[in-house]
Amino acid sequence: MAALGRDIASRDGLIMNLTGTAVVNRPRELAQQLITLGVLAPKGARVQPRHLFGEEGAFLFRYCGPQQNTHGWTFTGASHTAELHHRLRAWGLFLRRGEDAVVDLPDFDRVALTIPIEDLDPAALTEYRAAERAAANDFAVQARELADQMGVGVGDPRVRAAMRGHAGDHLTRLNELRQILGRAKQPAIARWVRAQIDAGEKVLIAAHHREVVDAYAGQFGGLKIQGGQSALVKEDHKARFQNDPQTTAPAITVSIGAGGVGHTLTAARLGIQAELCWTPGELRQMAKRIHRIGQTRPVTYNVAVAANTIDDSMWSMILDKQQVLDAVLDGIDTDDTDDTTSAAAQLAWQLTQTGLTRIDTPTARPAEPADGKKLTR
Repeated sequence: MAALGRDIASRDGLIMNLTGTAVVNRPRELAQQLITLGVLAPKGARVQPRHLFGEEGAFLFRYCGPQQNTHGWTFTGASHTAELHHRLRAWGLFLRRGEDAVVDLPDFDRVALTIPIEDLDPAALTEYRAAERAAANDFAVQARELADQMGVGVGDPRVRAAMRGHAGDHLTRLNELRQILGRAKQPAIARWVRAQIDAGEKVLIAAHHREVVDAYAGQFGGLKIQGGQSALVKEDHKARFQNDPQTTAPAITVSIGAGGVGHTLTAARLGIQAELCWTPGELRQMAKRIHRIGQTRPVTYNVAVAANTIDDSMWSMILDKQQVLDAVLDGIDTDDTDDTTSAAAQLAWQLTQTGLTRIDTPTARPAEPADGKKLTR
């Protein structure tokens, strides 16, 4: 696709990149799109007059929060976001349809629902605490070993940079914690969903892990969208949710990976994110399943956050990343960030600090999100 775009651009042809979500996580995701549009030269290519952003390397160093570590340069952050937004707009490269341009689209509200510790499944919470403690200890041991190899203290920035290089391995451990949390939150979320159904509402439930998706679907009518289903089955479940009475089709459970794009589920005006995702783009895509053309009622999308777990950190990171996306795509003022760690690396580093300081406070509760409220029995 990029090669085709370059060829068309070199002949002064018209290229349009149509997407509902241009950026889901960070500015670097724009680079390939700009190359395809012919306004950014690939790495090492000669810069032509049409390459308004110059060469790809220059773009990465200017707008993608460059940071050097022992493995080289990383570009997973954001920098000069106001300038990037202005140039995308001023050069006519980016046309964005705001939600106010969608005729009759109703109000939308996103709410954080804090699940107190006492409302989590006790057995799953015990399993989670053990797994969290083990991960924190293992990360701390790894950080100490890296520090010893470098001959520096464990708090040296080079240690954190080296730990970032192991983010792929850390992601596996963190996803194990997410999976346990998904089970731990089930009783509280199921009570919330049941209360909405009893009040006459249909509900969208968004989850990630297969066992969690299956558990909610099994409790609330069996309708779901997840990987492994045929297109025919998915369309059947969607049609039943959209058209059947609330008494027989009260809820649909959607896998974050398989159901975040291209599905209309406007029979519900309420949704709940049962498991957090890594990026604000994924979260927004799930919410848009019920807040799109065809919806006639105000929509509330609830995000379930388990108190005093990695959910707190993930939710904070999602909100921070959303600020970056708002700055790039909508020009909303925000401080540029030079934090180039991925979500997994950042979360792993927080657990590393817990392991290093041997802090374990399972009964402590963090302050609730400013926009949040508690999910109670």
